[in-house]
Parts: sequence; structure tokens; C-alpha cells
Amino acid sequence: MLMVTEFATNLAPPGADGYPGLSGWGAKSTAAVLAKFGHLEGIPLNWSEWHVNAANASALANTLSIEHDKALLFRTLATLRTDIHLFDDVDQLRWNGPTPDFDAMGARFDAAVTVTRQPKTAR
Repeated sequence: MLMVTEFATNLAPPGADGYPGLSGWGAKSTAAVLAKFGHLEGIPLNWSEWHVNAANASALANTLSIEHDKALLFRTLATLRTDIHLFDDVDQLRWNGPTPDFDAMGARFDAAVTVTRQPKTAR
């Protein structure tokens, strides 16, 4: 089964999803390889085992080998998780204004990004 997240985020060229993809992997090569192997884990590292119509398969295999961990990370980030409990009811997501901790949290963020600028030197 072709995983849409693997196609969109891992191998295919960068798009509106914000994931950079892997260098050299175009939409056609990605579709051909994933149609045959289904998932990243199923793609052999040796391109000669692919037996798919993909341009420059040896370079694609090399890129996949080098950037395999990155491809797995992007798939994880793009996958909708249903195994984590986030809330009991959608009404819990309603904005009811800031909590009492808001000012303290804002101060922490301000402190973290405050940079002391040095004056510009005269030219």
C-alpha cells in the first residue's frame, strides 16, 4: 500500500507541505518506487533490486541511503497521530482568554529572545 505521507513528505520534490523531500527524487520516480515497495522500510538499498522505471536509480538509492533518517523523520512529523490522548471534548480547545500563567510565560519568552545589540561602529 502506498503511504501518502511517504510520497508527499519524504521523497517527492518540495511543495506546499513545507517538507523539503530528498534531492533528485521527482514525483514519477517516487511514485514508481513506492508503488512497488509501499513503504520506505521496504525499499532495498541496492538499486539493482528495484526493477522499476526510475531515472538514475543508482543516484536515487545513494541519496536514500544517505538521507534515510531524514526521510523517516519527515514521515513521522507528517503523520496524523491517533494514539496520543490530547483532550476529552472538542470544547476543551475553545479559547477562553489567557490563563493566570500567561504573564510569566510571556516574560520567559521575552527573556529568551532578548539580545543585547552592540552599537554600530562609525564608518
